[in-house]
Amino acid sequence: MKDNLRYTILYVRISKDDDAAGDSNSITTQLAILQKYANDHAYHNIKVIKDDGYSGTNFNRPGFQEMYSLVKSRQVERILVKDLSRLGRNYIETGRFIDLEFPRYNTQFIAVNENFDSNGGDRFLVAVWNLLNELYAMDISNKQKKSNRAKK
Repeated sequence: MKDNLRYTILYVRISKDDDAAGDSNSITTQLAILQKYANDHAYHNIKVIKDDGYSGTNFNRPGFQEMYSLVKSRQVERILVKDLSRLGRNYIETGRFIDLEFPRYNTQFIAVNENFDSNGGDRFLVAVWNLLNELYAMDISNKQKKSNRAKK
């Protein structure tokens, strides 16, 4: 498949739906950022994939699985996310996808807000961001557990 026929995926995710009709406000905002970036860089053959209401702590998300299936079939030229936490909040698995899986299938990965591009980005900073994203998810989980216990 020629590169100009391969998809540019705009991947958006939010773990908790905000009860808005249709897409959550966060999904809408993420999508606007990614569409502007894609337009500014003249990326074509855009495909939007959403995981609205799915945690980033694991990769068992329908949108992510759809995207990864396209990656493995070599239909994806690049993936755009607003920031690294949208891809995932699991330090090891997120790093595995960025450093091993996507390159294996010649798929570029871009995190817009962190100004990271796998075709020349700083791997050390990505590791730090991914670790912070996982720690954030653990902290939120602990706070929710404590709140639930207090309510009981």
